[in-house]
Amino acid sequence: MNRRSPHPSPWRDTPDRHGRVSRILHWLTAGQVTLLFAVTLAWLLLILIVGHVLLALAHRLWREDAVFSRLTGPLEHRGHAPAHPDAHRAG
Repeated sequence: MNRRSPHPSPWRDTPDRHGRVSRILHWLTAGQVTLLFAVTLAWLLLILIVGHVLLALAHRLWREDAVFSRLTGPLEHRGHAPAHPDAHRAG
């Protein structure tokens, strides 16, 4: 005979609800995914900030160098175009 207990354990899943173990595993997984996303975003921001600082230092050191301007000009145009689409339209 298979009798249902009048008070099922709160730790186990039932057809009506999830148990504590399932809920704990769910929230641990959600926290881990959030942490992984935050770490990835932090690395991306760090790389972008370091690149920005290096470019600013290069501009300060080689401001009058024509070769430097020819190399960085197209890169700067491509980098700023998405942020300012109206300013970089041709024609």
